[in-house]
Amino acid sequence: MSGDILVDAWSERYANMVCWYAKRLIAKKFYAVRLLAGNQPAFDALSREENASMLIMNHCSWWDPMVMLALRHLYFKNRANITPMDRTQLERFAFLRKCGLFGIDPDSAESLTQMTEYVQQRLGELQRPTISLTPQGRFVDVRNEVRPRPGASAILAKNPSMRVWRISCEYGFWQDQRPEIFLSVAEIAPPQTPSTASWQRQLGEVMESHQRILAEAVKSRQPKLFEAILGDRGNKIHPLYDLWLKARGKNPGIDIKHRLAPANQRR
Repeated sequence: MSGDILVDAWSERYANMVCWYAKRLIAKKFYAVRLLAGNQPAFDALSREENASMLIMNHCSWWDPMVMLALRHLYFKNRANITPMDRTQLERFAFLRKCGLFGIDPDSAESLTQMTEYVQQRLGELQRPTISLTPQGRFVDVRNEVRPRPGASAILAKNPSMRVWRISCEYGFWQDQRPEIFLSVAEIAPPQTPSTASWQRQLGEVMESHQRILAEAVKSRQPKLFEAILGDRGNKIHPLYDLWLKARGKNPGIDIKHRLAPANQRR
């Protein structure tokens, strides 16, 4: 059954350590991680869910797995994790197997059946498991149409009671020299007929619509539309220059609020 699967080697202690490191790495490389205001209860619901669940996210960057690991550390490290990955890549980064990653050959005709069977097996073996997926299966720009592969839909069709949450993710620059990560999260309601085909339509439509909602919030450059869940300790320029500005009684940060105001309010 799992002959062509590079099986995972889930270790909660090891995964917790890697997730902590992922959060620390993101805090170092990014100015802030911002979650769309009012979305945090969705993560709380995932953390409380006793049964097997699914978490899906669009796939636009190398950083996506790190974001998933950091979010687990912040919100749901009480859950086990399983995640499919290209087997060739996983062989290079074998340590990720202890974080629940298992390897598949995405170009194989048998990969869908093998993956769903392996997931079913692991769902029955792990305590409070979450299957984490990037259904697009490859890097896709956030402005492109969302076309998920059928793996997530096939798993959901086999598990009618499974709840699924989607994360929309985007990376961009606002006013700091470092980039920022922008997120939204919500539970996806099941289709009326929970078949693979109907789940496929549902996931694609929901992922794309919410990706657009997030994009509009990011384009607004309004921090009040988000809550910073990591970082955002004030815009800095350079330690010495910031100190000099403070000594002169000036704000060391970069303030562009006047540039964001509507034109009729600029006087």
